[in-house]
Amino acid sequence: MLRLSGFFRQPSLRFARTFQERQQEKNLKKQEESFKKYLEDISSKEVYYLRDFKQEIMELIKNSGNALSKFWQSGTQIEEAEKEKTKKILNAFHDSELTEERFELDTKKEIALVSGYNVDDVNKVLRQFRLNQKIHRYLKERREKGEPLPENRNELDNMVLVDPPKRTREEKKRSQGSYSKKQLKYVRYSRGN
Repeated sequence: MLRLSGFFRQPSLRFARTFQERQQEKNLKKQEESFKKYLEDISSKEVYYLRDFKQEIMELIKNSGNALSKFWQSGTQIEEAEKEKTKKILNAFHDSELTEERFELDTKKEIALVSGYNVDDVNKVLRQFRLNQKIHRYLKERREKGEPLPENRNELDNMVLVDPPKRTREEKKRSQGSYSKKQLKYVRYSRGN
């Protein structure tokens, strides 16, 4: 009788590891390419609206695992629930609201009511949007100066640490706090300004 057991053996562990390593490298390269394309797209836009953020999130939910998964790593139920929550909140915005800069408390309450979540959840989504807006401004400035765009997420993080984005007038005002003119005089004096 002919022995075929050697022919149908499972591949060696070494081969399996190298195959897995190649797959990981392939996936990593694919993610870096899609992240680079994402950075090109975001930096080429003149203005970054909530509409753009909504479009990115919907694409993220549709194509889990691409470069936009910088917000969430797909897989667990908690993260899937977070994606659904964000989707519902973004869908609660009217089309006219998707191009607004600021949102009043009444608008946030209405969105929370329509989406079925609370105002804190709406604020969390808006914070993510503002972070993306900040990244957009930073990349747009780099592109206008003729400086290279980052190749991957780590490079972007390092660039932001070394050369942080400029704060807008609104961000500066928020960080100052609300002081009266008299208090501001003493605050400036104590800071040495």
